[in-house]
This record gives sequence, C-alpha cells and structure tokens, in this order.
Amino acid sequence: MDTNKTLDLASRIQTKFDGGEQVQVGETYLDRKSKQELIDLMNSLFQERADALRKFMYELMLQKQRELTDLREEYEPQR
Repeated sequence: MDTNKTLDLASRIQTKFDGGEQVQVGETYLDRKSKQELIDLMNSLFQERADALRKFMYELMLQKQRELTDLREEYEPQR
C-alpha cells in the first residue's frame, strides 16, 4: 500500500477503536492481507507448474508419436 492509504487507514482505526482494540484490528488486517498475498502466490505457483506440466505432456506426446511412427515404418515392410 502507498503511504496515503496507510495513514488514512491508521486514522480511521484510531477514531473508531480504543487502544486495546486498535492493536487487534491492526493485527487482523495484516493477517488477512498476508493470507491473501499467500493465496495469490500459491495460485501463481500452481499456474506456473500447470503450464510447465502441460508443456511437458505435449513434448512427451510428440516423442511417443515419433516413436510410434518409427516403429510403424520399421515393421510395415515385414507385413
């Protein structure tokens, strides 16, 4: 967050909550923000790994297709 938003949030917390509640509200906000960042990072990692797996599977399918074509060419004259 930028400085202006942070200061605005801090002033709103100070006006709406007493001293003990301010700490709890701040911690809860940071926990939620951290949890959302973690979820976003995990989703990004999942997407990256899924893309890598798709690419790997595509390459593996091409390799198997080439092997099948080679076998077909090798054994076709024997039929």
